[in-house]
Amino acid sequence: MPIQCNEALSNSCPSGYSCTFNALVNSHVCCGASDYGVCPEGEKAFVSTSDMSPRECVINVDASCPANYLCRFSMHKNKYFCCASVSGKTCPMGKFLHRDSQSSLPTRCTMGRAEQCPDGYSCQSYLPNAAQGFCCTNSSVCPDDEEFVIDEHSQLPRACTMGSFVGCPNGFACRSLTSAVEGFCCRDGLSVSTPTSDGCPPGNYVFMKDNEVAVCDPFNPPNAPCPDGFTCQWSLANQKYQCCGSNPAPPPSRSRCGPEQVMHGGLCHNKAELGKACIVAQQCPAQSSCAQGICECNAPFANLNGKCVSASARSKIVQIKVCPNGRIPYLLNGEPQRCTKQRCPRGYECTYRDQDYVCCSSAGKAGRRVSPPTAAGKDDHCAHGNPLIYPSTRMPVICVPGKKGCPPGYACKKSASSDQYICCSARFQMSAFPDKVRDGCVDVAPP
Repeated sequence: MPIQCNEALSNSCPSGYSCTFNALVNSHVCCGASDYGVCPEGEKAFVSTSDMSPRECVINVDASCPANYLCRFSMHKNKYFCCASVSGKTCPMGKFLHRDSQSSLPTRCTMGRAEQCPDGYSCQSYLPNAAQGFCCTNSSVCPDDEEFVIDEHSQLPRACTMGSFVGCPNGFACRSLTSAVEGFCCRDGLSVSTPTSDGCPPGNYVFMKDNEVAVCDPFNPPNAPCPDGFTCQWSLANQKYQCCGSNPAPPPSRSRCGPEQVMHGGLCHNKAELGKACIVAQQCPAQSSCAQGICECNAPFANLNGKCVSASARSKIVQIKVCPNGRIPYLLNGEPQRCTKQRCPRGYECTYRDQDYVCCSSAGKAGRRVSPPTAAGKDDHCAHGNPLIYPSTRMPVICVPGKKGCPPGYACKKSASSDQYICCSARFQMSAFPDKVRDGCVDVAPP
């Protein structure tokens, strides 16, 4: 049975769900989507109606997920699943999405592959370490990655002329990154919206939050409170509770960047760790840069515990700091394997050091030393098919023959360039995606 809700209350539905009127039952019910524990935060899983389970996919088969969904790797399940943004995000902030001219569907692509997107576009993702993404503009549409207006007819960013009397709607201004004459309608970050009543009693002003009317809950004030000078009142015009006050709220003050932020283009950006999403290089740690929206170490440096160090220094530090002297860590996909949730392979034992449990080579008998298996390197490749690349380290995923270690669509094969076993794409083709109504929920694009 659907969960009924009260649209006047802001907390009557679980997180990720909204109160929507259902004409079939003539009442408001909670509608939304869940990640089912297989999708990244802020994304929803595509659920097959046949068994109500999240749909698995194959990373190198385009038809394995419906439109607007991407094939995401789940660390928890060690499989790929079809996921999509709950809010409709596709490209990094400030970038414009490319759509097919015939179907108007977003153009999907695989990260790191060339010649997938038209000129002026490249494969990008708003999520770090993503294997798939969408074709987005190489450059931002507006300065400082501000929001831009989409033209209703062309479905492209609305172009404008500088100084023109008619052009952009309220709250937007004609701005450009490259021209002093022509530009696009961009959110005017310096403008302050005019105070408005918007459903409040005469002589009162509504409280706005993130350019929207702030809702409140009179029955549970701590959950949805109003700021000082505003009270929670019922709006006859909007048919909901909202914050109203006799004086308009002061405009938000512009302050300097915090200690964990950097200034770029007049905006504050949060500092980013290696492997995390970034917009500008200043967000990334030393010896790294922002490559395709992700902080990555510059060559020839490598990531070690969140810092960029040389390859030789990394091997020495790993041996000295991760494991006791004379013992070597077991590397899995280029990183020392932790043993908090899984056992160590034969010849290694779970060792506690520096407040962490890591698989280190066993001490052995009479000074016998166990040599570790060779970790997969970037030069490892498959005799047939393509290797599965681990997103965070960009290294081939290693596996053990005869055991479950590769996701659907991949098989554990010996590397053509070393004695290591890696996950290689299997030789089969998935059939075209079945009818949405027969084998999945009807995908409704967000407003």
